[in-house]
Amino acid sequence: MDQETTGALLMTKTPAVVPIMVRNIAEKRVQRTYLAWVHGTLQGQGTFTAPIGRDPQDKRKRLVNGTHAQRAITHYQVVEHAPDLTLVRLWLETGRTHQLRVHLAASGHPLVGDPLYGIADHHRLRLHCWQLAFPQPFTLTGPKTLVTAPVPADFTPTV
Repeated sequence: MDQETTGALLMTKTPAVVPIMVRNIAEKRVQRTYLAWVHGTLQGQGTFTAPIGRDPQDKRKRLVNGTHAQRAITHYQVVEHAPDLTLVRLWLETGRTHQLRVHLAASGHPLVGDPLYGIADHHRLRLHCWQLAFPQPFTLTGPKTLVTAPVPADFTPTV
């Protein structure tokens, strides 16, 4: 999770569970749903499918179709509109470094407050890990555990 992202974070207390949870993440058993404010007016719902690789000009960044690009899939659904901003729900099918930030910026709708891929402004990053759904470590069948993180009071940007 990026440094300024708020919300749910998956941690284990027992070292024996770590490899199980890492495998669950790798095998896409952990579902992450985010809320984000983006610049511009995004409509409806859809999927970003552009592969993501390294930015040869800046080691901190990633690019659509960058060096050694890998498959990257991000789904989105518009939740709300504000003047020149859109609140979207995002969920990952893959998990590349900075995937949400790169896909949104490449679509022309960078995250509000994103100093690396977005528009320089006075806002903090408006990306919130809203829900995590995951199987319990020793029971891969049955219902998943759902954790929902409350949205911070300052999440809605003022324009």
